[in-house]
Amino acid sequence: MDAFNRGLIVLLAAIWVILMAVVILVTWSADAETIDRLGDLVRYLDEHTDTPSKLILTLGAAALIVLCLIVIIAELAPTAPSDDIRLEGVTGATTILSADAISQRIEQEVTAGSDSPPAGQGVQGLGDRPR
Repeated sequence: MDAFNRGLIVLLAAIWVILMAVVILVTWSADAETIDRLGDLVRYLDEHTDTPSKLILTLGAAALIVLCLIVIIAELAPTAPSDDIRLEGVTGATTILSADAISQRIEQEVTAGSDSPPAGQGVQGLGDRPR
């Protein structure tokens, strides 16, 4: 389901980018006959055919395009790897353990099950010999 949602968001953002590109193209290249057929956007463009109005519309559409591209990049970027380890087949179920929990358990088992002192205390230099 997560992949479906991500795909849907990317698809909608891509459609929005294309729509904004069409709006920019129509703003700068449409002739009077085409503008008469486009409805509400046409009325706005017909009343505001000067360069500052076209520039404002272009900058607004460009900002929306950048926003949609950021959404697409964020959705398609790989996620950070988790520190969880998945154990499958444990009594017929899937168990998820964190790496910290596993390392703590290993450390406990190594120190509790050993009759010898911890490794740091038994290290000797090259010149020292056991007596």
